[in-house]
Amino acid sequence: MKKSLAITSIAAAIIILVSCKKPDTSDLKAPGKRELLTSRKWVLSSMNTRSSGGAVTPVPLTSCETDDYLLFDGYMNFKSDQGACISNTFAPQTDLGNWQTTDNFSSINLFSNGGSYTYYGTYIINELTESTLIFSDNNSSTVTQYNFKAQ
Repeated sequence: MKKSLAITSIAAAIIILVSCKKPDTSDLKAPGKRELLTSRKWVLSSMNTRSSGGAVTPVPLTSCETDDYLLFDGYMNFKSDQGACISNTFAPQTDLGNWQTTDNFSSINLFSNGGSYTYYGTYIINELTESTLIFSDNNSSTVTQYNFKAQ
């Protein structure tokens, strides 16, 4: 009897210890997609095109183009800037607009506030991490992919 009481007490203690284990909160500490997008300056690092046949071709960029950047804020505004080096003299230094995403951040819509710079339209978000933003258009037989690095 004493033996079964001891075993029952040990089993109860183990169950109590296991059930009191702290929950895993590592996922809660990871920033959400909105926070990732709005808490960084996204600098253009490279571009690729993909034809309908599937061939991927890098788009040559000048050093002047690789300082172009995007800034997104929590109020759904974004800024497209040519950086310190003006790569397109026919476009303004800075263009402003609004952004909107799908609930799961699979795509982003960039709306112009009257400007005429490059990044207006609907884009598929291919990757969004703490260090990388990649989106691509899907408006023609040739898909352009824009690769940005966080700064």
